[in-house]
Amino acid sequence: MKIKNRAKMCKGIALTGLAFIVLSMTIGCSDAVIELSDSEAVELDKESLAIIYVGKDSSDNIINNLTLPTSGSNGTTIAWSSSNTDVIANDGTVTRPSSGDKTVTLNATISKGDESSSVTFTVVVIGYWTRLLGAAGKETYGKGMCIDSDENIYVTGITNGSIAGESLTGRYDVLISKYNRRGIMQWTKLLGGSSVTSEGYGIAVDTYGYIYVTGDTSVSGETDGSFDGQTLTGTTDMFLTKYNSSGERLWTKLSGAENTETHGYGI
Repeated sequence: MKIKNRAKMCKGIALTGLAFIVLSMTIGCSDAVIELSDSEAVELDKESLAIIYVGKDSSDNIINNLTLPTSGSNGTTIAWSSSNTDVIANDGTVTRPSSGDKTVTLNATISKGDESSSVTFTVVVIGYWTRLLGAAGKETYGKGMCIDSDENIYVTGITNGSIAGESLTGRYDVLISKYNRRGIMQWTKLLGGSSVTSEGYGIAVDTYGYIYVTGDTSVSGETDGSFDGQTLTGTTDMFLTKYNSSGERLWTKLSGAENTETHGYGI
C-alpha cells in the first residue's frame, strides 16, 4: 500500500483597526491518496463479496434468480462458475428442479492485473413440489388457497376423516392446512360440529398474519346441529372463522335464517 501526501500552507494575515481587531488565518490541508496493490485489492473485494438474493430467498432457500456481482469496489473483475448450470447458470439465472431440492456450488474468481483469488458459495435451490393430504378410505377435497407475505401457503376444504392428529367432529369437517414455501406442513386444523356437514371454500390472510376461513355448515336433514359450539339457525348457515398464524382458533361466527340456505364462498 502506498500513501502520497500533498500539503499546501497559507500564511496568516492580521489586520488591526481602531475599534476592533480582525484576525484571519488559513491553514493548509493535507490530501492523502491511498494506492492499493493488485493483491490487496483482490483480497479486500474477496472479503466483501456477497450474493444478492431476491425477496424471501436465502442461501438455503432459493426460488428466484441470483445477482452475482461481476466487479469489485477496488477495481477487480469477478467471474463466476456453477457446479450445476442446469439449475444455476453462470450468470445467476435459476431453473428450479422439477422435483426435489438441489445443492449447487458457485465459485467466484476475483482478479486484478496478474493477481487472482477464489471463493466458493454453497446454495440450495428449492424444487417444485406436490403434497397429498388425506386419510385412508376417506374423502378429502381442497376448495380454496392463499399465500401470505412470507410465502406460506394456506389451504381449506372438506374431509370426512381424521387427519394429521386432528379428530373428525361432524359428518364432514372443514380442513385448514398451512405449508411453508418448501411444502413442509406447519399445521392442520379440522373444524366442525355434531350432526353437521361443514365445508371451507374461501381463505385469506391479513397483513398481521391472521387467517380467515369461510364456507358453510348444514344439518343434512337433522332437526338441529351445532358448529364450533354454536347452534345453526337455518338448514345451512355461512360461517366465518379467524385463526392466528400458529393455527389457534380465535373465534367463529355463524350467519343464517330459519329454513334457509346461506353460503360463504370467498373473503
